[in-house]
Amino acid sequence: MANRPNVERTVRQVRALLAKTVANGATAGEQDASVAKARDLCAKAGLDPADFEWPPLAVEGATGGRTIRAICEAGILAGRTTAEIIALVKAEKGAAVKTSPGCVSWYRSKMVKRGAIPSRRPAPAQ
Repeated sequence: MANRPNVERTVRQVRALLAKTVANGATAGEQDASVAKARDLCAKAGLDPADFEWPPLAVEGATGGRTIRAICEAGILAGRTTAEIIALVKAEKGAAVKTSPGCVSWYRSKMVKRGAIPSRRPAPAQ
């Protein structure tokens, strides 16, 4: 893997974020923010969350929920339509959230770039 140092750095960052717990002196909000950031880093780097020990959420509510990106990417991987993905985001984050078809398309393009899903564009003619 060409980016091995970057992956190792990200693993260290995730572990450091997960160490910020109430038991270690952080507030409940700080713990949840650290967990959310660690989940985001795992998603961006393609790391398996099962490889880490996750503390329980200290505060209930939007702070500990999945990010819009995580919801969109899960919907894309499940093969849902853009409209279904937007409905999932609104159901989980609230009706006031501003997620558009363009947002879903952007997340899809980033997943193609990472190699998580194949491109929907036809192969160029040769």
